[in-house]
Parts: sequence; C-alpha cells; structure tokens
Amino acid sequence: MLAEGNMKKICLTCLLPLIISNLIADSIIISGRVVDANNQPISGVNIYSGTDGVVSQTDGSFSLDVDEKSIVIFSHVGYNDVSFSPKTISDSVYMSSTLINGKEIIVQAELNTQSLFNVPSSISILNKRELESIYENHFQKIIDLIPNLNYSSGTSRPRYFQIRGIGERSQYTGEGAPNFSVGYMVDGIDFSGIGMVGMLFDTKQIEVFKGPQSSIYGPNAMAGLINIISAEPTPYFTGNSVIALGSDNQKTAGFAVGGPLSKKVLFRFALQQHNQDGFRKNVHRDLNNTNRRVEHCTRTKLHWTISPILNLQIINFNAYLNNGYDAWAVDNNIDF
Repeated sequence: MLAEGNMKKICLTCLLPLIISNLIADSIIISGRVVDANNQPISGVNIYSGTDGVVSQTDGSFSLDVDEKSIVIFSHVGYNDVSFSPKTISDSVYMSSTLINGKEIIVQAELNTQSLFNVPSSISILNKRELESIYENHFQKIIDLIPNLNYSSGTSRPRYFQIRGIGERSQYTGEGAPNFSVGYMVDGIDFSGIGMVGMLFDTKQIEVFKGPQSSIYGPNAMAGLINIISAEPTPYFTGNSVIALGSDNQKTAGFAVGGPLSKKVLFRFALQQHNQDGFRKNVHRDLNNTNRRVEHCTRTKLHWTISPILNLQIINFNAYLNNGYDAWAVDNNIDF
C-alpha cells in the first residue's frame, strides 16, 4: 500500500502537466470581415469564444485573440448564428438573414380589423404584455411612452390631448364650441373630452393613431385617435386580479373574470377601485386629501353568436369618479 503522503505526490505529479498545458495553450489572432449574402458588411455582430469577444465594426471588420482549439461564434439579431474553429475562418465570414417570428399585432380601430403591417396610418401600440410589465392603473401614467402625444393640465386626470401639437387645450369660455381634435375611445364608446375614464386594469391593447381619422370618427379625430381596448370574452374560464399599495395612502384593487355562459354566449366582467390622497397638503384647510383620487370602474361585455354570420355584442361601462383638484380652474372658482 502507498502511504498517504506518496499518494498526494503522485496525484500532483499527474495534474501538473495538464495545468501547464492549459496555461501555455497556443492562441491565434483571427481577423476578417462579416458580410451578408450580397457581400455587404454587417456591423454590430457579436463575435466570441468562451469569455472573450468583440463586436464587428461599421465596415464589418473584426480582430480577436482566441485559443486555437476553441470554437468561435458569430451572432446577430436577424441572422442565423454561425460557428467555426479558428483555423477555418476565412477573410470573409458570411451570415444569412432570417425572419424573426413573433405574434401578429391586430389593429382594431380601423373600419376592419387588420394586421399592423397593413395599416397605412402612423400608429403607436402598447399590447397586453407591455402594459403588464409597466403596470399603471390609468392612461395618464403611460402618456410619456407615446411619441408626439401630450396633454394639458387643468383637471385631475388628462382630458385635453394634443397629437403633434394639434388639440384642445382648456375649457375656458370664449374658445367656441368643443372640438377636441383628438378622439378618445374605450371599447368602441366615444369618451372624447372625458379622459378620467381611462382606467387600465384588464386592458388588452392601446392604439394611438397620429394623423386625421375623421373619415371614420368625425371631427373629434381630426388630429388623431386614442383607442383603449379591454380584454375580450373567451370560450373558456379565465381571470385576472391585482392589489397594489403605494405612497400617499394609495390603495388599488382589480378583479376580472370571463368565460362561457352557454355555447353561444360569452362574458367578461372587470372591476377596478383606486383610492389615493394625493401629494399636496392644504395648510389653510389642514387637509392632505384635497387632491384625492376616488375612482371606481366596472365593465361588462357579452358576446352572443346568434348565427354563423350574425353576432351581438353588448358593453356596459360604469364609472364613479370623485377626484379632488386643489388648484385654480373654472369649475373650482365659484365666483367665476
């Protein structure tokens, strides 16, 4: 039998050549250009081997020091990955383009529903996944995410919208009859001028059209249209819920459920309640809730398939909004 000390010496002797070989492994410098099928340079290609990597330049060129026994991988969005051993890399590395499969986005505010790819208008869309990832309880909170869309203050929630600078800005007298210029639709119901109803719980998609939509929605959509679409009834039971607590005594809760009532009748019911004191303290009145938000909304959808060519859709929308607005405005000035 070998003594323990001798065993350690033998193991160390066996491992030493392996460690040394790894430390002095041969390395080579690879270089060249990354091009597509038309021999055009591809910039921004990730070229890596193990933990070492570079990005191809504007002209497609690259240079990288790698182990000659490693595998070098070329990767770029929209192209198929390719890999080579360092010694087989030529002066030009060819990458073939590929289609990125994704879920088709359907636009619903046109005369007919159609793919986003076929819509001629300039449009911004926030789908269900994006809305869930940035969870906000009201449309006001996501306006900054939509280019060329602004709103004027003067109410507790946005009411006067402008798209590309066109749109009504206030409710003061002397400005003529209301002409909001930016339409505001929720589930096909025209709420132009009533922006407070834009509560987003159980919302499926938001579409913002930039440019005239008057041919479909009349003068209220002269500058564009905001279209909010809630979740539709489904032929199977499904639900959704949310509870949120926040600063200024915020309490938000939402509940939604949907499914079949019969083989031909589907339903969807959603309820949302949002309470918050607001961020101002009225020293004169010694109150901290004069800018409060008390918002309650229920929505019921029924889809009845009467025949293969005839469907009936019923939507009931009920909102109770009792917000405060601790600032001067026409409605707040009793002497005006």
